[in-house]
Amino acid sequence: MIFTNSYINLGLLSLLLLGASGCIEKKGGKELVQNRKSMALEELEKKRLAAAEMKNYEVEASILQQMVIQHTDNQNSKTWRMELGKLYSDMNEYPLAYRIYRDYTKLYPSDINTESVAFMALDAKYKQTIEMRQECDSSATLKTIKLCKEYLKQPFFKTHEGSVQDILKTCENRLVNKDIYVFNTYLAQGKLPSAKSRLDVMKEKYKDASDDVKSQCLFLEFKLAKAENNTDSARIIYDNLQSLYPESTAVKMASSQIKYRA
Repeated sequence: MIFTNSYINLGLLSLLLLGASGCIEKKGGKELVQNRKSMALEELEKKRLAAAEMKNYEVEASILQQMVIQHTDNQNSKTWRMELGKLYSDMNEYPLAYRIYRDYTKLYPSDINTESVAFMALDAKYKQTIEMRQECDSSATLKTIKLCKEYLKQPFFKTHEGSVQDILKTCENRLVNKDIYVFNTYLAQGKLPSAKSRLDVMKEKYKDASDDVKSQCLFLEFKLAKAENNTDSARIIYDNLQSLYPESTAVKMASSQIKYRA
């Protein structure tokens, strides 16, 4: 981790400050400590500026982290946190960016920037999601969905509402597509009991989902009935699909497969 030395230096600095404070006379001691903090901050700011000019973003991030940790009571602490989060995002270090932004929303829930920072935290988590495959980890997608719903529940969060709804829909579709992929894989392999089990889970999981998702689940049920050579059930499911979701793409896909008995 690039910040190991920073933590060590921070520990040493703390010990030095603590050790020095024992030798300070009570009168004027507080001012002396404050002066030392100011000098230390000025030195960090100079180093940060130099790192930024050299485009050494890892070093700049390390210095910013020290500034946040060592000078939490500084009036610029909020700004540093936001800048650190953005720096991590620009470096594609999305897990670190997410933690910085999420901590900000917890520390300053009523701050004027909290809505924007909440969206940046959500966006950083969203960017951790990966292309859906059979064995991929869906935890980041599930977390993003949770963050989207948390954002949309806030009565005064309106600025990024449209973007959040788009992200939520994308993440939900990813989860559905993953389940459909697994179902179709079982079906292609002739593992009908496994396909049915997956479908049962999907129907429960998405019972409160959009009509589009529900129509997809019904189409999978139709495909399973056909794979089981249960023509009567397939016909009934198709009729239900056409009746409930007449404009869905699932109806079009099913209509190309249905074969009625004479």
